[in-house]
Amino acid sequence: MNNSENSYRSASPSRKIDKSSSKSNICHICKQQFSLMFKKKECIECQLPVCADDSGGSNVPDNSRVCNFCHKENLKNTYHFENKDTLEKLIRDLAINKKEREIKINNISQQNTKFKQLETTLKNNSVKFEQTVKNYNEKIKQEKDRNERVEESSKSLGRSVDEIRQLEKTVEDRLIKAKGELEATKFNLRNLENEKTMLQQELNELKDVIEKQVPLQMVRNLVCKICFRKVKYSFRSTIETNGLIEGSTMVPIQQRKKRPDEVIREACCCLLI
Repeated sequence: MNNSENSYRSASPSRKIDKSSSKSNICHICKQQFSLMFKKKECIECQLPVCADDSGGSNVPDNSRVCNFCHKENLKNTYHFENKDTLEKLIRDLAINKKEREIKINNISQQNTKFKQLETTLKNNSVKFEQTVKNYNEKIKQEKDRNERVEESSKSLGRSVDEIRQLEKTVEDRLIKAKGELEATKFNLRNLENEKTMLQQELNELKDVIEKQVPLQMVRNLVCKICFRKVKYSFRSTIETNGLIEGSTMVPIQQRKKRPDEVIREACCCLLI
């Protein structure tokens, strides 16, 4: 560089930068803090820390890296007096590029913030989804168990219903049979009552005959021994009045004492009484 360029650089207000910032951890142009992704570089002319984007890009070797301020100063010193319009255009382009870069950085920062929020939301939703799936699986298992119990109860109830129906049918058959037997019993009972009425009438007639002093021998010839004894014991007073007592045989059968091995015949084949 010639002496005019050096004098112009030293007088330029853009070069009045605090050298103490050379040891700082921020770019002296964009003021961004250096990190693992945003690596620190150094300008070979001003020896100030600078990022790769403000010093020609990441492909520029470090031994020839010049920050945008120094590059702009060089352009001013080279073309200020020869092509002022071109220099101003380049300066405007650099300003526009810087503005666009800041906008892009802000957009990227906003996108990163949104991405982190979405990531946090995704994690929370994933936890909720897993818990929801677990709850639904538990409910499904409970429903399956309940359905199995209900199905088993239904089968048992069906078997009980079949048994009850079979029992009802058996009871119904027995009831029908019992009704038939009851009707037959009622019929037999009516016959027996009629027969009893007839026999009672005959007995009354016989009593009337005996009360009119029918000889005992005549009764003996008409009835069997059992009936004869019944007649004789039943009408003892009449027989005694007529002098027809036969000694000890006049004691009624129901008042006689039986021997342990004695069997009194009570079957009667007589049709008269």
